[in-house]
Amino acid sequence: RRIERKISQMRDHYIICGCGVVGKEVALEFQREGVPFLIIERNPEESELARDDSIVFLQGDAEDDETLIEAGIEHAKGLIAALRQDEINVFVVLTARQLNPNLMIVARAAEERTVGKLERAGANRVISPYQIAGRRIASVVLRPSVVNFLDVAMEQSNMSMRMEEVRITR
Repeated sequence: RRIERKISQMRDHYIICGCGVVGKEVALEFQREGVPFLIIERNPEESELARDDSIVFLQGDAEDDETLIEAGIEHAKGLIAALRQDEINVFVVLTARQLNPNLMIVARAAEERTVGKLERAGANRVISPYQIAGRRIASVVLRPSVVNFLDVAMEQSNMSMRMEEVRITR
């Protein structure tokens, strides 16, 4: 009941679907930045983050309308589909887009052939962790000084310099 009450009060929050390797990193970054979020996970007790009482877990299947509605998708700012199976991520994106047409949706794709399907299902952005890792490894080898600079610039702790995004409207 406490979790249900907490979720019902959330507004402009993010919903993270899946708390595997990718979902965990998203959650930790959101936590560092003070961004409101909750995690939908089938087995939350198996997550390393389950021990952190400040993180809200909703046990359930992210591809179910009822679970997304219970997670407050109507009032959410965005959704991250970070489940391990691309097929389930496609279904989550499709369902989420139907429930909230204004939602910012970012999806994880393990396979290149899934990227287009996720975009057609309604994802605003699709991220391939394996592609990013490969490019990063190549960059470390080819441009180590640039990568080192960017690592320092993007590091959050004990920073005197930080990059931010500023949106300019007319």
